[in-house]
Amino acid sequence: MLNALSSVREKSGRTFTVVRETADRGIRFLSENHEADNWYLQIEMYDPHEPFDAPKKYQDLYPHEYRGPCADWPEYGKTDLYTEEELAEMDERDAQRARFASFRRSLNAITHDDISVRSMWQAVDGFSARFDAQAREYRYALAIDETPPVFMRDFVWHVGPLDVAAMERASRCLIGEQDFKSFCRASSAIDKPTCRNVMEVSFSEEERFGERLVIVKVVGSSFLHSMVRTIVGTLVEVGRGRKPESWVAEALAACDRTAAGETAPAQGLVFWEVRYDD
Repeated sequence: MLNALSSVREKSGRTFTVVRETADRGIRFLSENHEADNWYLQIEMYDPHEPFDAPKKYQDLYPHEYRGPCADWPEYGKTDLYTEEELAEMDERDAQRARFASFRRSLNAITHDDISVRSMWQAVDGFSARFDAQAREYRYALAIDETPPVFMRDFVWHVGPLDVAAMERASRCLIGEQDFKSFCRASSAIDKPTCRNVMEVSFSEEERFGERLVIVKVVGSSFLHSMVRTIVGTLVEVGRGRKPESWVAEALAACDRTAAGETAPAQGLVFWEVRYDD
């Protein structure tokens, strides 16, 4: 296998600037000195993580196989092998990314300032954003300083100091598929199934703009109306020392909204992520 080396830099769109002197010398050498049907033009990329597209000139010259960057290798100049079919697929993906980027700019231009479209992708036929979801993740921010927050006041619930370890122990009974009727708005549970599968309830401490926060992460397959906020409100009662850890399990078993704690205010809640199968 013989290699002709060149360097390319990606400009706007899919235009490449090729260091022609190096490439052409290698091409002439191969053409004049070797008669081989299976040889390669190796393109060294400045950014090995960018998709590789052989310039049309070299696709015409070498109709067999080409070399491009491999994203698994961190060093510059590493290469991998692509067939013509793979290059065609890359062309289509590049065009699709350009269309999506243009569409995203248009959406952000016409939507409210409170909304930002960050990314998009093409789903398979029949995809349902609701019913194909494997898990949903919510995060709730609690401000735990003794003094009220200033910069974060619109995005947290100020509860003061908490016993987070007690809250974590009390939350363990919530994991698994169970009846969460005690943790939803009573009117929304009438004649409706109230069993849900909670996969994770975890706690982490963060500092934002000088405010100490506890972030409660709740992950589940789906949720009832106000379920996450009621879980947080109930656990805060334990964290404040007003209720014992065992009270959470008792409230869950009661299947009665009045058995659990208050519904936490809405401003601390963020619908963080929806997870789908790859």
